[in-house]
Amino acid sequence: MMKHLLSATLILLGTLSYAQVPNSFSSGETISSSQINANFAYLANSIKNDEVTAMMVCGSSGYNESKYYYGNCFSTDNTTFNTNAIELNFSYYHSYVTYVSPNNNIEFKELFNNKWILYNSDISAVTRNSDVYTIQKHIFYKISDQ
Repeated sequence: MMKHLLSATLILLGTLSYAQVPNSFSSGETISSSQINANFAYLANSIKNDEVTAMMVCGSSGYNESKYYYGNCFSTDNTTFNTNAIELNFSYYHSYVTYVSPNNNIEFKELFNNKWILYNSDISAVTRNSDVYTIQKHIFYKISDQ
């Protein structure tokens, strides 16, 4: 799963062209750690220079019909979300789980349209009464295009 999150992070940081992200990447291209670090430095400087216009936190992620979604999202701006429940598939430690994301879902491509950059993803598992629950928290920032 970490490989998928890293890929999603690289895609989000690497392909946004609305602002001056230092490096962009294409599928299958070999990239270096210095290129990734430059993109993270860009995001850190944007945060430091108060160029963040909004923040969004999502409590789930997964895919449905070849589309990737973040679900149970809440933002500090007027981002509109799909408020219908969506059945999502999620992979965690090589097992696949299907669950229903109840509301506030945003499709991956809409992250680009709304100019969101993934800042951090935390996915962990909690065991209660021999049941394993996956806890997700994905944090996004919207950077001004000045």
